[in-house]
Amino acid sequence: MENTFKEIHGGRYIPQYIDYPSMMKRHIRKHVSYMQPIYEAISNSLEVTEGKDDTITIRSFLHPSTFEGKYLFSSIQIEDTGIGFNKENFERLQRLFDESKNCNNFGTGRIQFMHFFDKTDIYSVYKEDGKKYRKRIVLSAKFYQQHKGVIWESAPEEVSYDTPLGTKLSFFYPLSGDDQNKYDELSSETLYDKVLLHYLSRFCIRKANLQTICFETYINGVLDYSKNKLITGETIPPADMAEDFILSYQVYDKANKDFVCTNKKEHFTVNSYLLPSNILKKNEVKMTSKDETVETTSLDMSFLDKTSRIDDKYMLCLVSSDYFTKRDDDERGKLLLKSKQDIIKTNDIFEMESSHIFVEDIRHEVVNKITTKYPQIRKVKEDFESELERLVEYFALDRNIIDTIGYKYGETTESFLRRYKSYNAEISAKKDANMSIMLDSLRTLNPIEKNFKQKFNAKVREISKLIPEKNRAEISTYLASRKAAMTMLEYIINRQLEIQDGESRTRRDKERIIHELLFKQRTTNAMESNLWILNEDFIHYKGVSEGRLRDIRINGELLLREDLTEEEEQQLKSHHHDELGKRTDVLLFPEEHKCIIIELKSATADVTKFLNQVVDYAGLIRQYAKDKFEITNFYAYLVGESFNFESIIRHNPNFVESPYLDYVYIPDQKIYGGKHREKGTMYFEVLKYSSLLERAKIRNSVMIDKLLENYDSN
Repeated sequence: MENTFKEIHGGRYIPQYIDYPSMMKRHIRKHVSYMQPIYEAISNSLEVTEGKDDTITIRSFLHPSTFEGKYLFSSIQIEDTGIGFNKENFERLQRLFDESKNCNNFGTGRIQFMHFFDKTDIYSVYKEDGKKYRKRIVLSAKFYQQHKGVIWESAPEEVSYDTPLGTKLSFFYPLSGDDQNKYDELSSETLYDKVLLHYLSRFCIRKANLQTICFETYINGVLDYSKNKLITGETIPPADMAEDFILSYQVYDKANKDFVCTNKKEHFTVNSYLLPSNILKKNEVKMTSKDETVETTSLDMSFLDKTSRIDDKYMLCLVSSDYFTKRDDDERGKLLLKSKQDIIKTNDIFEMESSHIFVEDIRHEVVNKITTKYPQIRKVKEDFESELERLVEYFALDRNIIDTIGYKYGETTESFLRRYKSYNAEISAKKDANMSIMLDSLRTLNPIEKNFKQKFNAKVREISKLIPEKNRAEISTYLASRKAAMTMLEYIINRQLEIQDGESRTRRDKERIIHELLFKQRTTNAMESNLWILNEDFIHYKGVSEGRLRDIRINGELLLREDLTEEEEQQLKSHHHDELGKRTDVLLFPEEHKCIIIELKSATADVTKFLNQVVDYAGLIRQYAKDKFEITNFYAYLVGESFNFESIIRHNPNFVESPYLDYVYIPDQKIYGGKHREKGTMYFEVLKYSSLLERAKIRNSVMIDKLLENYDSN
């Protein structure tokens, strides 16, 4: 077995009019994968052999290192039974960017040979003019400086006609220490796994007529039979799923500022395979070009990372199409695929006017096929999307930005938000700059001019155009939500909800109807509540709805003391009730040492029965709050509907009727602070839902009426 590089004698160097050092540095750069030169060689062997009567043998030559059980790379050899380097093939070897092999093969694979290895040694037997010849060819970038070429060839040697055709290509001397370390690990088992995955699409397509592919490992030139591996048509697993879909090319429509479909279409095929964990380590989706998996381009399928095995195997999904071959560049395995955002961001007129199939549309169809086939993957995807939706709603995120920057499964919220804010800051800066220019242009207006109003309105329209359409839609949704909430409250007050029919509902249920509308029970996000009906400021405060006093937290820390004395514990449970287990309807904390208490009663409740309840809540918080959270000022609101203010004042003469006659209040209610704290103070107000509703309508009427103006006119 020829496993040692032989010195060059005789022959000739092939002069070429190509500046290889410059080309390798600037144009055809080193591939990111150390396997690429090997794949290039195997691909060449696959292309020059015809089928199952041919053999491709891949040999790893290793030698022992000084460390026991560790081996070092000597060379790797790919031998085939193809047609060899006849005149036509050798001439093609000398040319770059030669498309005569079709399939977008430009002859740049040999450049990867020289990026990774000092020498590529080739022995080939070929047929020419009815005779057979043997030739040696050596490739090395180091030849260029002296010989102005990178190829050496020996003189052809005629051999007997029964000599088998074929080519034996060997790689020697990795140029990088990192690559050397990686090649040291290349046993026949490792190569088998990598080659099977890389060419699985091709192998499956040609399963019935597949070449026999052998893997051999040599230690000090001696074949280790125990490590032999074999790929044949019989070893290729059948597809677990085979589905097709069609996508239309799209072009940008300037008038509508969107992409529209053309009549031109492309066909795509999705094949999935269930492979054992010794071959595949996780569920993956890969695209293929020229019947090879594309290593450097992939679809964003990050949600697959958390998907468990399927029938104790992992899924490999291969997406193939002639479209991918068309988009393959001169560096084999790199697809030039674009997203809609790519086109818009570049603002390239040529790209805008050209038709494209977008990567996000491919992804959508592939995901649909996979999730339909595999319920386990569908569940993970649904969880993934739910988490994203939660982030979108909680942080009021822009979907368009998320589509641009991407959201990967398992990414921390902090990391994602940091990327989001960084991108948004860049976009906002551009918008702010434009907005600043427009606002600055207001200096040119003269308020005392006769046509000032017309000019002013024209400026306003220009400024409004700078507000993204999404933001305008969100404002409309925001106002519509307020209109709906006020209408719901009116229905509740007038007992017009269908759920309010009949008298069988408990007092708690009647309260809950209002409570859920104003601030969903057992939640803490006041921003998502409708407390603006009571006061616009309330939605901006930290708070809790229907929380037990002992469980309430401020900035993650419990509000009330945990070091209660035995005497205090007895006092709190003296009447067989857990006083600190009481639930307040709503508690808000606008700032340090202040607390807002809101009690929401049903529209039919007699609120006079709950006057002491509010004072009691305040007293417990005043007495038992930790020193760092000590509350000195309380603001309390008791809300109902079926009562009169005189009855409130009779129960507690300290209440004062407001000048506007729609509520009663105590401006300075004293709150007991226990033996060790002075009394606190509380502003205490009792009011009706109908009064709240009227106030809210007045505050929001102008904006909502403007929103509904066009709707009403239709």
